[in-house]
Formats: sequence, structure tokens, C-alpha cells
Amino acid sequence: MKSIGHGLRDLARALSFRKPHYVPFVAGPEEFALMNTPDSKTGYMALIPEDSLWENRTPARILLGIPLYRPVRFADKIKCPVLIIYAGKDTLIPPDMVEKTIARIKNVKAVRLDVGHFEIYAGAQFDRIAEMEGEFIKQCLA
Repeated sequence: MKSIGHGLRDLARALSFRKPHYVPFVAGPEEFALMNTPDSKTGYMALIPEDSLWENRTPARILLGIPLYRPVRFADKIKCPVLIIYAGKDTLIPPDMVEKTIARIKNVKAVRLDVGHFEIYAGAQFDRIAEMEGEFIKQCLA
């Protein structure tokens, strides 16, 4: 309910041409934010360069669309080859939801990694995934 309240407040501000009502983009589990799973704050903030001008906030109206975002509804309409690499220890996007989507795609290669959501964006995991993506593209274009 807190999400809807923030979202409606921001929508009202937008309709009356006022500055947005913002909510934190990322926070710890004890705080309200767009992402606030146990690893969200540390995982996301580790990706932000120290000299970045990024601000940890987003217009709250985004919260109104999140409950309607269900990519699994369209998965069976995909015609091209698909590579899905997902985190088996993800606390933000439940792996079982990814697997339901995978099951609806006809031409899919799925790779489940034994990592958390943010571990794939840097270091050895990032390099490993980039290599898998490159190989997948080569196979599709061959």
C-alpha cells in the first residue's frame, strides 16, 4: 500500500506540473525503496563509480506500473532464439518466476548460475556471461 500512496502522490504532482515526488531507488530491507532486498543496497551501490553524479532516487510513479509488469505473458510469442542467464540465488527476481518464463519460450537456452542478483555485473561472472553471450550470438548467426 505504501507503494501505491507514493505513486499516486507523484502522479498528482505530474498532473499539476510540479516537481516529482521521489522515492529511494535502492535501500536496505528495513527501508522503503524500489529495491530493498537484503543484497540490493550493497550490490547496487558497488556498481556505482565513486565520482558518479547518480542520485539514489526515482520518481515514485514508476511504482504504479511494477505490479502490471509480467513478461511471462508474452514469452510464448517470442520467435527468435533466446538466451536467458539468471541468478539462482536472486532475492530480487525469484528464480522460479524466471523458470516459468523459460518454460513458455520455444527456442531458449537457459543458464542458471549459482549467484545472487548483483554478482553478475562485475568481475569474473561478468566476463563469463559476456563469453556465453558472444558464443550464443555466433551460434545464432552461423
